[in-house]
Amino acid sequence: GCRMSRLPGPVSVGEQFGFDVAVKNRGTANATGIRLVIDLPKGIKGVSVGKGSPRASAKLVDGQLQYHFAAIDRIEPEQVIRVRINLKATRPVSNAIVNARIHYDQMEKELTLSEAVTASDDTQ
Repeated sequence: GCRMSRLPGPVSVGEQFGFDVAVKNRGTANATGIRLVIDLPKGIKGVSVGKGSPRASAKLVDGQLQYHFAAIDRIEPEQVIRVRINLKATRPVSNAIVNARIHYDQMEKELTLSEAVTASDDTQ
């Protein structure tokens, strides 16, 4: 199973916020070749990844900023892997969607989790 944290409410432009993604192997065998990609909408940029998270590299794909995390070799049954990405809004956005896409070797289809971000410019 997979979970993505939620924001308690709107953020301000320039304010740092983040999401935690937890991936739990609920199966009876190891999950292998786990890949995680975070898709960021326009107006949201990555600041850093949390301590203990796999390395991540930013890529611009078809005009969309993506963070590709280093592959995780395996997750044992009942083990949970947690990944943190810290973000910042560079301009006001309303319900901008941040996607976390997860795939591992034993999955037929990629799993996508989504959360909305609203950022306001407090100077207005």
